[in-house]
Amino acid sequence: MATLNAIAIKPKEPATRTQIEDTLAALQSFVEGYIEISYPFDDEVIVIGNDEAKLIGMEGTRRINDHIYAGPLLLVGDDLQGGLRSLTEEETAKYLERFKDPEEISEEETQADVGFYVWSF
Repeated sequence: MATLNAIAIKPKEPATRTQIEDTLAALQSFVEGYIEISYPFDDEVIVIGNDEAKLIGMEGTRRINDHIYAGPLLLVGDDLQGGLRSLTEEETAKYLERFKDPEEISEEETQADVGFYVWSF
């Protein structure tokens, strides 16, 4: 089984290096539910989180691009072929620095950011 070098980010904790199996079961176990993948950055690093985090009352974790992400998060690379890849050392250093400090995010802030977004192309 392939293992991914990733970054784990949890509420009120600094980001840490981690390794996780590249399986749906392992990803769902980490985020404690169904996964949601988003692309909030300008590179091939993606965020994997819990699809229902805000709806089930998980704590706010980080603010990214004017949105609040809740619950445990994983940062991994997109292999641009429909799969995931390990983060490079450069990506790891960049995002460990960016997310080293935990954020205090109130329940009210987290719930105020619940909504649906539609982007058209």
